[in-house]
Amino acid sequence: MLHVRTAGVLQVPMPSTGQDGATLQADEGGILWELLQWMPGSPTTKPSGRQAAAAGDVLARVHRAAAAWPTCPRRVGHSPGVLHRVARARDLLARPWATRLDARYRGPLRETFERAIAIFAAADGRQAVTRVAEWESRLLVMQPVLRDVWSDHVLFAGEQVTGIIDWHTAGIDTPATDVARLMGSWAVDQETMRVFLDSYSALCPLSGDEVSLVPFLRDTGILFGLDNWFRWIVEESRSFADRRKLEARVEFLLSALPVAVRSLARGVSQAF
Repeated sequence: MLHVRTAGVLQVPMPSTGQDGATLQADEGGILWELLQWMPGSPTTKPSGRQAAAAGDVLARVHRAAAAWPTCPRRVGHSPGVLHRVARARDLLARPWATRLDARYRGPLRETFERAIAIFAAADGRQAVTRVAEWESRLLVMQPVLRDVWSDHVLFAGEQVTGIIDWHTAGIDTPATDVARLMGSWAVDQETMRVFLDSYSALCPLSGDEVSLVPFLRDTGILFGLDNWFRWIVEESRSFADRRKLEARVEFLLSALPVAVRSLARGVSQAF
């Protein structure tokens, strides 16, 4: 049985349902808590081959169960994730990072964002974004997926997956979005990526179009993940409690940016 925990869960031993049988309960202050069994485990950005295989197997089981959900039958359509990336690319062409990094922004990440702009330019970033903006969406099988399954949200105890957290952005899209999201958040070699994909495909084989889409989704996820930080910090002046974690995430995206952008600029993202 796969046990799942989500952000917002009360992290103390407690029953998994209230007296009325519901898993959502309000306290005296009106705060809503989700009551679930708390599972051990911790995330990693560098899973071993066996951990990657375990993650592939668990994600495939989640997708297989979701595909059988009677109220959300599988259907054929265009990927919302792909269409969203095309729209984001057009916006980035119209409003490049260099013009958005206003001289008035003197926050602690200014130097980091300036470095991102330089890396982007050196890797032929405008050509990459132009290709994404012109990407031709294809019809794919759509079903319920997690959409935000990345390294921080997959928990391991040893080589076993003990839980997947934060299902709050789940929606309808191609399963390739989850496969690419998780793969793009790991700092591992191609062999470990292949182990993960083979393990996933043993239970949920991807179509040829889905396999081709995974590298595109991975690379654009890295590019627009960094774009999110430009928007949140520079434009929206959001504050984040865990500064160290924020900086680590941005640095990870920066380290992955050159390869992702060059692959997109060539028009064929690097396969696994």
